[in-house]
This record gives sequence, C-alpha cells and structure tokens, in this order.
Amino acid sequence: MIEIDFYSAISIFLSVFLLASFFYFIFTDGAKRKNTSLDARYLWHCSVCLHAYFDARRSSFSHCPKCGSINKKDINGKAGKDAL
Repeated sequence: MIEIDFYSAISIFLSVFLLASFFYFIFTDGAKRKNTSLDARYLWHCSVCLHAYFDARRSSFSHCPKCGSINKKDINGKAGKDAL
C-alpha cells in the first residue's frame, strides 16, 4: 500500500478540487457568454449624464449605472434624448 502523510493528502485533495472547480466555472461561464451579443437594441443613452451603456433586459425602462436616472425607450426603440 502507498503511504502518504496527512498534509500531502490534504494538499492533493484541495488541488484537485480547486482545479475541477476552475474548469467547471470556465466551461459553464463560456457557454453563457456565447449567447450575449452587443445588439443595438441593448444600447442605451442616459438622458441626464449622456452615458452610453448596455442593458440586455427586454424592458422599456432602464437605470443608468453612472447616475441612477431612469431612461425610457420609445416605440421606435430609441433611448435617452432621442426618445423625447
């Protein structure tokens, strides 16, 4: 039988666990990112601070991440000052 001390066994177990967790995160996160696109429908312009940002939710209202104001898209899909 192979003899291994306690600290070596713990370090091998932790290394394998962390490596498996890392690969799981990489492969599952990569699958999620494939569906993300930078479509013009998700481009928003804040009407207060003029900050351009992406919001992938299909909503007619969005909060600006910079100033926190609420922006609205009109029927044509324009956002910010263009929607007014």
